[in-house]
Amino acid sequence: MYNIKKSYVFFDWIAMGIIMIVYCLAYTSVEYYNLMIRHAGIPMAVSLIIMFLNHINVIQAIKNKEKELILLICAGIIVVINMFLSDSGVGVLFDIFNLLLLLYLADKIDLDKRIYYCMSMIGFIILLLWIGKNGEGYNANTSTAIIFEMAGLSAVGIHMLCTRYKKEWIAKVYLLTVMLGYVLPFALKNNCRSITLGIGVLLFLYYLLPWKLFKNKKIFNLCLAALIGVGVAFPIICSKLWNVYGIKGPTILGSSFTGGRESVWNQFFYAFEKAPITGIGNDFLAKIPDLEHYNVHNAYLHILVVYGVILFVIFLYLLFKRLTSFELEYAVGLRRYAICFLITILCISVMETTFAVSFGNHIFFIFLLVVFESQERVFIKS
Repeated sequence: MYNIKKSYVFFDWIAMGIIMIVYCLAYTSVEYYNLMIRHAGIPMAVSLIIMFLNHINVIQAIKNKEKELILLICAGIIVVINMFLSDSGVGVLFDIFNLLLLLYLADKIDLDKRIYYCMSMIGFIILLLWIGKNGEGYNANTSTAIIFEMAGLSAVGIHMLCTRYKKEWIAKVYLLTVMLGYVLPFALKNNCRSITLGIGVLLFLYYLLPWKLFKNKKIFNLCLAALIGVGVAFPIICSKLWNVYGIKGPTILGSSFTGGRESVWNQFFYAFEKAPITGIGNDFLAKIPDLEHYNVHNAYLHILVVYGVILFVIFLYLLFKRLTSFELEYAVGLRRYAICFLITILCISVMETTFAVSFGNHIFFIFLLVVFESQERVFIKS
């Protein structure tokens, strides 16, 4: 039994090691980032497939008619069919494949806690390497997202270590200090509204939200459904108001909160209306020759317009099912922090493609794994 366990851990290290290498390359070099942004889906898919084969008894799951696996297989078939119908390249497979697979795997994997320490250390080192830099070569939103994600990831290992020695307050002070003292000024300097909002959401949920309200399952599920609903509806409403009435998004601190995304969203919606079942695929310029911006700037909208209604519904089902299966009565310490960070990513994704593409969705995956760690692996205080 020990040898089997050891083999599981070995392949988990390989899988997560691939993810760590991708982050080390992409988040420390703009040249590697520009390379990885086009091809990161492939190594990320390899890492997820390794974990899938390492932890899932596929034959037994099919014999047991496991609904989620069957749904995942059906989604894979639909993705391939849509790829041909929408005249997309093979690359269109990876982002949605990775996203659906990580949602499927999130509650089925227990990682060696040393993997979390290693990932957190890498996040901390990348964060240090960014001190004094302005993100030359990176997009302003991208550079801000990088330090926000790495700050959030570094706090996982620090929280684990502090919990072990019953010094959780140190982890809380660290997170508050790095977010307010480093990430927030960087976001404000780059005029990055989405990350600024995300910092506010994260700190409010983790430090200020009354605990009894947070633990109420019905309220949590209702708020989660509302948040996802807003994420889906926001670009629709903003683009229609802009297109029909010439009304732009809300103005905050003298500047448009949407940053002029209405016209871009409107272009994607116009193309999507011609192919709602298959989606428009990943060759945006073929479907929208006068495209203003290649980034959809909304994760929910990205999945809908690129992959079509059917896959979007499957995604929403898996996302909502996974996020509503949290054991909130155990959501203290690190687990509560992870839940807060996941909700923050959902908020940021209203303005960015965060969890819909291969960098952001693996940060999402890591925090999902933290939440679903089994109670026996007590780096989470219960």
